[in-house]
Amino acid sequence: MVSRPDAEWEKTIRENLSFLFTSDGGKVLKSERYPKLFGNKSAVVQVGSVLLKISNDRGLLEAEIAPEHSPAEWELITLAVASLDMENEDSNIPPRPSFGTFVGLSQLLAPRINQLHNAFSPTNYPETKRKMHKMHGPAWQGRLAGGWQTPS
Repeated sequence: MVSRPDAEWEKTIRENLSFLFTSDGGKVLKSERYPKLFGNKSAVVQVGSVLLKISNDRGLLEAEIAPEHSPAEWELITLAVASLDMENEDSNIPPRPSFGTFVGLSQLLAPRINQLHNAFSPTNYPETKRKMHKMHGPAWQGRLAGGWQTPS
């Protein structure tokens, strides 16, 4: 699959999630556009000790997070944010957050970015990972744009 850098997508991310680049010192590590796959695009942004992958998949905004110390372990940002509300891996699974738009993603991330840095630190990541894996179970099946759907 052939991809190419996408400066326009980078600009969109910088404009819509500007707090990541101003107060949090974020930087775009790479961006890609897949012209033969519906024009899908993706960019990886390093913000302190975490990596954020922000993608447009067939018009749906998606976001994932990985710790800098383990950059292949991507999880949906909605799982990471929900894990912040769990005291430990045995806690009840909290309601799902969602975003769907850049405004929603900004509102989800901005007040929690420091908590995410802490949760994804080398010391705390093992517990965060266990919490997120618990959410992969039946209670969180059915992926939707910007979040997960809980069963009715």
